[in-house]
Amino acid sequence: MKYIKSKLSFSTMEFDHYAVVPQNVAQTIIEARTGGK
Repeated sequence: MKYIKSKLSFSTMEFDHYAVVPQNVAQTIIEARTGGK
C-alpha cells in the first residue's frame, strides 16, 4: 500500500499506469480464494 501511495504522490499518471497490474493481481487473488472455497 505504501508503494502505491508513493507512486500516487510522485505522479498521478505513473500511478494510473502502475496501479493497473497490482489491481488486477489483487482481484485475481480474491477471485481465486473465493472460487477455491
